[in-house]
Amino acid sequence: MRPSRSGHGLRIFLALGFLLHRSAHAEIGGFKGPDPEVLDFCNATEDDQAVRVEAESDFHGPLMIAEISNATIGYFRFGDQTTGRPPLLVFAPFGYTMGDMPRPAMRSLAAHQEVILFDHRGQGFSTDYSNDSPSIVSMANDAMELVEALHLSTKPNVLSFSLGSCVALAVAVLHGPSFASFVIASGSAGSPNSPPATAWAQSVLLDPEARPLEQLAIVYPLQYQSAAQAACDWYLNADPLAPDPYNFTTASRQAFALVEFFLSETRVWDGLPGVKNSLLLMGGEEDVVMPVDSQKLVAARAARAWSIVFKEAGHTAVLQFPEVAFAIMEQFLTFESSLG
Repeated sequence: MRPSRSGHGLRIFLALGFLLHRSAHAEIGGFKGPDPEVLDFCNATEDDQAVRVEAESDFHGPLMIAEISNATIGYFRFGDQTTGRPPLLVFAPFGYTMGDMPRPAMRSLAAHQEVILFDHRGQGFSTDYSNDSPSIVSMANDAMELVEALHLSTKPNVLSFSLGSCVALAVAVLHGPSFASFVIASGSAGSPNSPPATAWAQSVLLDPEARPLEQLAIVYPLQYQSAAQAACDWYLNADPLAPDPYNFTTASRQAFALVEFFLSETRVWDGLPGVKNSLLLMGGEEDVVMPVDSQKLVAARAARAWSIVFKEAGHTAVLQFPEVAFAIMEQFLTFESSLG
């Protein structure tokens, strides 16, 4: 039986506090360091686990700061500015700072365009001088202010993941004319119309004593060989972009923002039919945290949407199949750029 709307949002998204899936510290649900059960599943030892944080800054460049209303936003700008493609603004997922984003993926993106990677208000190298709790809509407005502060010569494209994708869809609805195209990975338009996480995922997310392997399993469907391999590769070979401070208070506030987004915020859902930007939607068929039906609903409501569903993949589909996902994204962005 479908859980009540008032309960499901609170259960799902407050519980996301247990799912701080941060590559910089090999954390899964608050667990730090090698877990014997996960190592056994991966047929590995503690010596096989290596978290690499490179000290060099010549790849992502220096930390830069932009001022917006009652906050400062820390960001990196890096990549090839000579390709003729608009810059790519990257929205990090819940539980991540910009420094936690995987270095290999960022290098791949930077080969094809300039990349602008930022921390949300109050997280990482960004500050928050207001007394207001964030919402998905306010985070979208922050992104708009950041773009205005950067004085970009062309409208940027957007790449987003998970919570970042909820924010990016809000940007498309509220500020679409100021942006080019959107790549939305594992996102949702929120409102009571969007499906909840599965009962199993909710039970794992809610359990502070849940085993790290269980928590890994709700973002990678470990019954599939490709997913299990991707999960173990991530766990054993985390390669974050850069050291970045982490604010658990902000993460908690973002969790409450997701509660509101799914329980009572309807502007993004209602506004989707009016979005004129092209959207590339990518998700995993086995996603139990943000079921792929959310993506299908967005595709049905948006006027210009490409929808890609990866089989045998879950909430981290683009990390499970990065080469395929990025190739599709490149085709999409190249095609959209050609339209002028």
